[in-house]
Amino acid sequence: MAAPKKLTRRTQIFWMHQQLSDARAVGGWRSHVKAERAPLVVPPAAPGAAPTTSGVQVWAKELAGGECAVLFVNAGKRRVARFEVPNARLPPKVRAGAGVTDVWSGRKLPPLAPGAPLAFGGVDGHDSRFLLLAAV
Repeated sequence: MAAPKKLTRRTQIFWMHQQLSDARAVGGWRSHVKAERAPLVVPPAAPGAAPTTSGVQVWAKELAGGECAVLFVNAGKRRVARFEVPNARLPPKVRAGAGVTDVWSGRKLPPLAPGAPLAFGGVDGHDSRFLLLAAV
């Protein structure tokens, strides 16, 4: 599915949701970049049905130009107060520091310091965060 030429907030969210749905159907994200995709961190957890399971997943994909997309999914029922991805688990291009943009809102977030872990906080149950990291 090609992106519409002009994206309103509603069509942008629908288009991104459709892309993720299509990717799940074929078993991975679609991209012109031919790089292996693997979860950064998948803590042991049962499916998010029980209120005590975390159901946390973190996925990353390197993009062209030194950028990296990171998707944090809280499939559990409880809010995740804080979750950190160790710097060593991030793609090499962003380990030395990166600019951070929230894909859903388009807001610039504080940059990732060299060697620092990527932290997610305040993610409600059945919610996600989608970040774009740009190497500096």
